[in-house]
Amino acid sequence: MRGRPEQLPAAVEEFLRHDSPVERSTNRYAAVDLELGGVAVPRGGLVVVALGSAGHDAAQRGSGDPAALDVGRPDARHLAFGHGIHHCLGAPLARLEAAVALRVLLARVPELELAVPVDSLDWIDSGIIRGVLALPVRYRRD
Repeated sequence: MRGRPEQLPAAVEEFLRHDSPVERSTNRYAAVDLELGGVAVPRGGLVVVALGSAGHDAAQRGSGDPAALDVGRPDARHLAFGHGIHHCLGAPLARLEAAVALRVLLARVPELELAVPVDSLDWIDSGIIRGVLALPVRYRRD
């Protein structure tokens, strides 16, 4: 990505698709009896949308394995910022901030790497928001 900074906006979308910061929706309740994906949901029944896994359910328009992280994936689709009337108003700013932060970080901090094994990271355990509690890194300053 250091050599192709023009791909950062697409990479940000892929990061959001692959590991969404919002894991699931808040609780919703069915207003009427209905069927979702072949499952009967009675009126008043709990409905929760797994936003974080939505981008992993089906192939991304024929662009490879949806379980794999691919920063070159064209048109990564996700629900990280919601959808429709529930789409986050701050999504364009969040996308821009992420792309700028990554561009500057990659340019100014060569040889940046994770300082601990990835499986030792501690994650926020809220059920709705997803992220690490700490991200220990190491780098060499020139």
